[in-house]
Amino acid sequence: MIVHTANEFTAFTTYDRQQLYSKHSIRDSIHLILRDDRAISVENIGKLLTTSQIDDVRNGRYLLILDFSLESCFHFVDTIYICIVNGLNIPEENLLFVCSSHDYKDYVYSKAKYFNKKPIATEFYCFFESLSKKFVGQYKLNDSNPLVNDHDKVYINLNRFIRPHRTALMSLLYMNDLLDKGYNSFTIQPSTDLHHLSRSWEDNLRSVISLFPNLNLQNALTFQEKLPLILDTEDFNQNLAYTDQNHMKHYLDKSLISLVTETNYLKGTPLFLTEKTFKPIGLKHPFIIAGRSGTLNFLRTLGYKTFSDVINEDYDGEENDEKRLLLIVSELKRLSNLTEFELLDFKNKALPIVEHNYKNLLSKKKYLENLI
Repeated sequence: MIVHTANEFTAFTTYDRQQLYSKHSIRDSIHLILRDDRAISVENIGKLLTTSQIDDVRNGRYLLILDFSLESCFHFVDTIYICIVNGLNIPEENLLFVCSSHDYKDYVYSKAKYFNKKPIATEFYCFFESLSKKFVGQYKLNDSNPLVNDHDKVYINLNRFIRPHRTALMSLLYMNDLLDKGYNSFTIQPSTDLHHLSRSWEDNLRSVISLFPNLNLQNALTFQEKLPLILDTEDFNQNLAYTDQNHMKHYLDKSLISLVTETNYLKGTPLFLTEKTFKPIGLKHPFIIAGRSGTLNFLRTLGYKTFSDVINEDYDGEENDEKRLLLIVSELKRLSNLTEFELLDFKNKALPIVEHNYKNLLSKKKYLENLI
C-alpha cells in the first residue's frame, strides 16, 4: 500500500492509518488521507498523484482509497464524482471512499443516481474511537473513578473552534445563568486551521441568530464581556484531537458531567462522532452530547450505554435544532439543582455505566464497517 498525505490538505498523519479494508485488502492501493475535498479538485490532484499513478488507477492496477474519516461533510461525495470519476475518467470500481458516518451510505446511492454512475464502494471508519483508545492508558485511572469525587461544577464544556451551535449553546448558558455552573472554554478568536474569518461578537451572533431565530439570542449581546473563556491554552489554532487530555483531567475530576459540543449539529449534516465524545468515555465521565439528533442512539449501536436513568435524554430524539438545544439547557438547569440525596443517586446509577463504557472502549478491536 502506498500512503500519500499532503500537509496543505491533511491533518496530523503521524498515526498508522494503514487498514485492511474489508473487501479490498488483496488489491494494491494508493491511500490518500484527506482533510477535505480541496485536495482532489482538478487543480490540486497533481499534488498528490503523478500522471502514471492516475493511469494505474484508471486501468485498475491500483485501488484509489479516498480516506475522509478525519472530517464529515456530504459534499466530499459530490467532489469525488465530479473530479475523480468524471474529471479523471476513473471507473467507480477502482475507488474506495472511507467515510466517518453511516449517513454517507444513502448519500452515495443518491449521488450515483444523480450522476448516472455506479455507487462507489464505501466504508465507515470510526477513526476517533480508535484514536481515543490510544490515550486511555495515559489517563492513569487504574481503578479510580471521577464520580466518587466531590464536584465544584455541574459540567465541563470545551469549545475550541467556532461553530454556530456552540455559539448558540454558550449564549443560552449565559442567558440562563448557567455559565458559573460549569468549566467553559470558548472564544470568538478565529481558527486559521479552519479558515474562519475574524468577526466581532456582534457579527458572529447575528449570523447565528439567522440559523436559530426562535432562541432570542440577541439577549446574549453582552456575553462578549465574559470572553474569552480560557481553561488550558490561549492557542486556539492548535487542534487538540490528537493529544491526550491529562492536563484537563483535574477539571473533569471536579465536574459531574461532560457537556460535549460535537463537530456536526445541524439537521442535514452527517452524524459524526469525534474525540469530543470518546475522550470523556475514556475518562469515565457521564455526558450530554450537543450533536446531531440520533447521536446517542448511534453510540449505543457501537456497544456503549447512555445515561437515561439519570439524565433526560429526550433531546437526542428531537430533530428540531433549536428545540434540541433548549432541551439540553433545561436538563442542565435540573442537574444544577439536584439535592444531596439526588446527587448521590445520580452517581450510584452512573457508576456502572461509565465503567461499562470505559471497558467497551478498551476492548474495541473493530473500527471499520463495509457500507457499500
